[in-house]
Amino acid sequence: MRLVVLFSLLLSPAVWGDGGTVVLRTSAAPYVVTVFSDRGDWSVLVQDDTTLAPVLDAGVFLETKSTKTQALLGAGTNRLLYSASGVPPDRVSILRNGTSVSVNVPLRTKTSSTETPLGAMAVVPATVGLFALNQFLKRRKKAIATAARRERRVPA
Repeated sequence: MRLVVLFSLLLSPAVWGDGGTVVLRTSAAPYVVTVFSDRGDWSVLVQDDTTLAPVLDAGVFLETKSTKTQALLGAGTNRLLYSASGVPPDRVSILRNGTSVSVNVPLRTKTSSTETPLGAMAVVPATVGLFALNQFLKRRKKAIATAARRERRVPA
């Protein structure tokens, strides 16, 4: 059991990933579009809707009411994502081979930087604390049972 707890502690940063949050995943023929958010950085994964292969030769634009920013392929850590920084986009437009597809992005009130880390960081210490409490109570119960047996054996 101790190995499980140790293993959980070692793997906990891997579970958090890069901190990005999936804001939108939708099918917009002929593509599947996934929009990620991470502290003001926005990334878009564009895939073919039949094979789910990444589309690497499209023009991807993040649009607000007043601006239109081109997201660049491979600008972030993942080379399959089109990335850009800035304010949350209202719409993502994809231009490829003369055809254009647009997808509305739902408004989010919180970004991943304010909602993910505290909850994710609290899981491991809470689990370790509950495990320690469990072991303490087991040992205490065993000690009480042993003391009761000794009392019965000792003549008065």
